[in-house]
Amino acid sequence: MPANDLSAKALMRSGIPRDKGLSEGRDGWIPQPHALRPVSCLVILILLCCLFASCKKNFEISLRACLLEGDEPREGAVLPYSKRGVDESARRASPGPFIVVLFSTPTDLEALGRRKHIHNLYYSVFACNSADLDANLCDGDVYKLTGKESERLLGRRDKAGENLYKVYIPNSLKVIGRHAEVFRSMNVPDELEKVRRFGLCMAIGGGNMLGGGIWSNPLQIPVVVTADSLEINHRTEMPTATPDVTENPGE
Repeated sequence: MPANDLSAKALMRSGIPRDKGLSEGRDGWIPQPHALRPVSCLVILILLCCLFASCKKNFEISLRACLLEGDEPREGAVLPYSKRGVDESARRASPGPFIVVLFSTPTDLEALGRRKHIHNLYYSVFACNSADLDANLCDGDVYKLTGKESERLLGRRDKAGENLYKVYIPNSLKVIGRHAEVFRSMNVPDELEKVRRFGLCMAIGGGNMLGGGIWSNPLQIPVVVTADSLEINHRTEMPTATPDVTENPGE
């Protein structure tokens, strides 16, 4: 008896109707493509989830110093936002002065960003008791410190294995609020009041077209709000240089 006749009889004994995802072939009954669709979709979904998870990378940053400066650089940003027709000088026309936050990380952010196909690297600031991804008040470019800047601003501390960067945050709460007004779903006055009460935090991040990206731990900026201005709280700020003190063990 031909093999396909045996398969047909076995199918009849099993009670499975012929039209439920099976068709008769030369070697017996074979699944129809539409019967495999749910399984295929599930496999694709699992693969996509794994892909997106692998595209997200977290890294650690540490505060090194804060200072006040009048102008933001016009060049030197790490993986800056670039789009045809965008006037970079106009995009950075925020009035100064700025709180400059210097931070370090063991991660080379430019190399990591290129590996993850990040379209731009940026800082994000938010009230410290708000969710960093949902309450972004202001953002901007990230700059890498040169060797001379590192020496001038941080002294001669051992910086082996560290990558040093800086960001420029508007010194005015009103200016930060104007940046936040583009997010229509955000209650900007409430978020600014949270900054007054709970402090200002920041994180470093970047995204790609696949929905992945990189994101740092949140870092509290040592500032307090006085009237409309952010003032550096030197009592909580990290020291800018190691004091040149020689300890005498015998004392």
